[in-house]
Amino acid sequence: ITARCSEPRVRVVGLRSGDRAWLWLFDREAAWGKIVLDKREPGAISNARIELAGCTDGSRAVEWWDTREGKVVRQENVGATDGVLRMAAPEFSRDIACVVKVTKR
Repeated sequence: ITARCSEPRVRVVGLRSGDRAWLWLFDREAAWGKIVLDKREPGAISNARIELAGCTDGSRAVEWWDTREGKVVRQENVGATDGVLRMAAPEFSRDIACVVKVTKR
């Protein structure tokens, strides 16, 4: 998957199959060594904007998941234009995930 984030602290990893994509956003400052060995707790990330390239234009349903609680924290519809889906992640600490689904026409 080709995705990038506006926040340099965030790494985006993803998978796409058919009409769905799964993304995991990880704060580089939340690596095990930094938290456990260095005893540094990272601050929240609040301005992360993601661009997912290679999309067909149209609407997508996006579910943002709290990976620790195992629950949806936000649902929204986002439109892809010019082959790129642009979306803003909710504020998060350490990591967050999302599922992107093409909405039925």
